[in-house]
Amino acid sequence: MSEESLSYEESRFLTRRLFILKGGLVTGFSILSWRLWQLQIDQGEQYSKLSQGNRIRLQAIASPRGIVYDTNGIVLAKNISSFNLAITREDVRDPETVLKKVSHVLKIDYKSLLRQLYKNKYAASYEAVILYQNLTWREVVLLNTYQQEFPGISVEVLPIRYFPLQQSLSHTLGYTRQITREQLKKVDKKKVKSSKFIGQDGIELTYNKYLIGQDGGRQVEVDSAGQVIQTLHTVNPKVGDDIYLSIDSKLQQGVERIMEGTKCAVILQNPNNGAIKALVNKEEFDPNIFSKSIKEQEWYRLKQQKILQNKAIQGIYSPGSTIKMAIAFAALETGLINASSTRLCEGYLRVGKQVAHCWKHSGHGSLTVEQAIKHSCNVFFYHMGLELGISTIHEYLTKLGLGRVTGVDLPYELSGILPSKNWKKSYTGRSWLTGDSLSVAIGQGYLSVTPMQLLHYVSCIANNGYTIPPRIVFAEGIRKHVTNDANFSLPKNLEAPVLLPIDCQQETLRLLRSGMIKAVQEPHGTAGHANSSIVPIAGKTGTTQVIGHKTRNRLIREGKMERKYENHAWFVSFAPSDNPQIAGVVFLENGKAGNVAAKYMKKILEFYFTEIEPYNKKA
Repeated sequence: MSEESLSYEESRFLTRRLFILKGGLVTGFSILSWRLWQLQIDQGEQYSKLSQGNRIRLQAIASPRGIVYDTNGIVLAKNISSFNLAITREDVRDPETVLKKVSHVLKIDYKSLLRQLYKNKYAASYEAVILYQNLTWREVVLLNTYQQEFPGISVEVLPIRYFPLQQSLSHTLGYTRQITREQLKKVDKKKVKSSKFIGQDGIELTYNKYLIGQDGGRQVEVDSAGQVIQTLHTVNPKVGDDIYLSIDSKLQQGVERIMEGTKCAVILQNPNNGAIKALVNKEEFDPNIFSKSIKEQEWYRLKQQKILQNKAIQGIYSPGSTIKMAIAFAALETGLINASSTRLCEGYLRVGKQVAHCWKHSGHGSLTVEQAIKHSCNVFFYHMGLELGISTIHEYLTKLGLGRVTGVDLPYELSGILPSKNWKKSYTGRSWLTGDSLSVAIGQGYLSVTPMQLLHYVSCIANNGYTIPPRIVFAEGIRKHVTNDANFSLPKNLEAPVLLPIDCQQETLRLLRSGMIKAVQEPHGTAGHANSSIVPIAGKTGTTQVIGHKTRNRLIREGKMERKYENHAWFVSFAPSDNPQIAGVVFLENGKAGNVAAKYMKKILEFYFTEIEPYNKKA
């Protein structure tokens, strides 16, 4: 059966439809061709650059901080790897949606992730922003396994600080924490990545300049989700400089064991070169908690309880009777007294209507300066305070380094107070009184010091009259990794101990040392609890009031006397007494009496001269 031909009308209709269809196709291809020309020819260079920018990326590599060692090469601070959750905003269209997925899979609070994202909203869009620190290995595996589900998300590996001894030496070493905006402004551009976490206290802060290394970098190819396809080129980072301390960690831990259960500050120093051998603060903290994300409540607790305070350089207390050698120094140097001069102690001294008592109510009788130090006679030093006057006392105590910071290489050192007439007038608006001089002469009243200051002045007595800034790091304690680094330099005060002689007579120092030896080694000396059969020790006790006698007696009567109201206890010393190799200070917060501190110092020095530097008695 033959097919029926199309009528004229049907043929014309079909032809018109084909023409319209061909016209549409031509128009469409024309538009497409024009757009391709525009993209490839007119805007080709622009889009080529954008394409290249999205494909090739430069990534900074953080350098590990230098390692901190003790004097014997024991590691005190090193680095471990931390896996951190990061996002690169340039690689993700909808970061909120991606973060919800991450939150769901890793069980991390979504709001905290979002908060970190907004906190870094001004960072460059191509820069990886850390949202969460210290991912577990399971979390890292989950992210890497399903990385296509999380565009823009990556795992950043950064070195963080680890302190193997944990709480030991925490106040000396300090801790590292995320850098602040103000600190970031001062960082060398070559060290920005390596400065994400920097020292915020202690040695870690003081020597940041040396411990921070130099950034490295790599050129990588990434896909549309920001995932690395391949590494094209790498420049390795330069590791920070290692530092060796004068601290002996074996001695440090031995002292910490001896002082367990106390609230104290203990410092041991070589008086001949200023090297700090141990620096103990109780209570300690674990600096490793700062390398991670410390919780707000934990930070608040540490601040409220003042656990982060380094009592050795920031604790300000009345020195009590430990100041009596300094008062004697002033009296001997001015010629007010000499070796044979005496003053009478009847158990009290009446000054006008005021009666100042000695701790021994029956009195000590007539005493020379050596005997006054041995027996810690208050009345003898009341006489010195009145006869010298506060201006002279201020002048000579300044010579011994009191009233100003010692210059130890730790941050935030305080100076205490060395009062004067002008100081009291400006501070209180009142004039200096006779009673003020009496109080200062026995280490009470307006006078206040830090444990480091007391040790500094006692070391002057031990080393025959030299003030030496205490140091924890010397020039040889910093080792360079890159010997040809033209920018590497050391502070001049690290090159060698700075020995500054005090303008004084050797006889003055001999008498002061003799008084301290008698206080420990002779019968009835107030520091007899420190007398040792292992090594000869010289020392001086001190007891300072927290509350007045009347208040104390009332609290005792009412049964309300608590530990926090007990007196503070001091003991300063050096040994061997005939050839000092170590000087030390023990401060016991609410330790009741100086003889308690003396007992602890005896244990410490015996440990030192048996376990650290064995002492050989002369035949």
